[in-house]
Amino acid sequence: MPADFMAPGPPLLPGYVWNVLETEILEPDYDALVNRADRTTPMTITKAEDYGELKRHEWEFQHHTAFAYGILSPDKQTELACVYINPSDKQGYDASVRYWLTKAGADAKLEPVLDKAVREWIKTKWPFKSPAFPGRDIPTAQWNALPAAATD
Repeated sequence: MPADFMAPGPPLLPGYVWNVLETEILEPDYDALVNRADRTTPMTITKAEDYGELKRHEWEFQHHTAFAYGILSPDKQTELACVYINPSDKQGYDASVRYWLTKAGADAKLEPVLDKAVREWIKTKWPFKSPAFPGRDIPTAQWNALPAAATD
């Protein structure tokens, strides 16, 4: 991203609040990891490790290298989803956009609303020409097998 790039404000999701993934939301973020809807393996991350991950996400956001958000209840006590916007390391794509939901987010039927909002936001507000949605538009295994982008 250009050095002077400022992330566009997130889309409105009535009944939800977007929050940069940062250490101030450790408790709801860790609870979200524990209660991730699509979890197929036991969770191994500790709260201390999640704190470190949140510090990294916060640093990346401040330095415009990647952008991660939690989708929270209005009181910011419950995280229902996470959205990650990263530069792509795959040939043919300039960004990788991923999101996941907690069981509560899935139960609230947040996925189709979030999917539509994120896609429109990426299309209209971000400077990407060819974003990818791994795990959504392209299976994760296929995404992982794509050739690496050329490095400058």
